[in-house]
Amino acid sequence: MRRINEDGGEFRTHLVGALRLENIVDELRKQSESMAALEPRYDAKIEETRTDFTVVNQATQTLKRELKRLRDASPPVLTP
Repeated sequence: MRRINEDGGEFRTHLVGALRLENIVDELRKQSESMAALEPRYDAKIEETRTDFTVVNQATQTLKRELKRLRDASPPVLTP
């Protein structure tokens, strides 16, 4: 009789361990799906930021060009 009880306890221990493992696998699967859903959003944000930097760079180059043009076009200022 004692052997049957020991086997039953061992079975419960394995069952609880298997359930815990199944929970861990399920949690990892959920995290993986969540990351897969976030990745396109991050990629879109990176592309948006890259576009913003391109616009800022073009505006900076235009301002530099216009300032140089104005500086070259204005007569020199004479100081007494």
